[in-house]
Parts: sequence; C-alpha cells; structure tokens
Amino acid sequence: MSSLRKTGLILAIILGLADVVLPFVFGDTPEGQVGPPPIITYLGVALGVLTLAGVAWYWRRFNKGAMWLIGVTRTISALSGVPAFIFGAAASIQVLVAVFIVLTIICLVLLFRRQPAPQPPGRSSLPAAGDSRSHG
Repeated sequence: MSSLRKTGLILAIILGLADVVLPFVFGDTPEGQVGPPPIITYLGVALGVLTLAGVAWYWRRFNKGAMWLIGVTRTISALSGVPAFIFGAAASIQVLVAVFIVLTIICLVLLFRRQPAPQPPGRSSLPAAGDSRSHG
C-alpha cells in the first residue's frame, strides 16, 4: 500500500471519528438557532461508523469494495453538510462544514488516485543513450 493511500485512510479514520463523536460534543441545536434535523445527525453517525468499518475492512483485506464503501460514505457525509450554507447556519458551523468538505475531497483524491504501474527490476522509464526511439 502506498504512503498516499495510507494517508487517505488515516484521513478517512479522522473524518469517520468526527462524524461519530461531534454530534455528542455539540449536542442539540440551541433554541432559536438553525441546526440539522435529528435524522441528519443520526445519518452522520451511521456514515462515520460505516467509514470506520470500511477502513478496517480495507486495511485487512485490500478489498476494492471497501474502498468504494469509504468513498460513498465520505461523499454522502460531505454532501449532508451542504444545507448548512443554504439554510444559513451559524458562521462557525459553515466554516467547520467547509473544512470537512475540503478534507473529504483530499481524502478521496488520495484513496482513489491511480497507482503507477511498477517497473520490472532493471528497467528504467528513461530511454537509453543512443536509443533511436528517443529521436522520434
């Protein structure tokens, strides 16, 4: 596994844990403020748990299905935060959601980036000196 993919998985763990823990840290929306309906909060917790399960599954088996589970759960989680901008949530919540969306995009790019094909031992990707193919 490449170091970029490991970084993406670690970022997925952080985002998944945030999905699970943050609703309990912030609690219910105070009276008079705009906040997510409870179903969105429960959805976020479920998506966080599924993300963590997908990371564990991938780390043990390197399964492509696990990668898709992580990708789908992270995408839905990020999109579930968009209404914070539409319905005028507090500025601090909007900043938090924006940071989570950017981190999710970075996570997905790291996870789904195509890995370069490994070169056979002893072969260089650069043409050898005097190689006629290098002159067109």
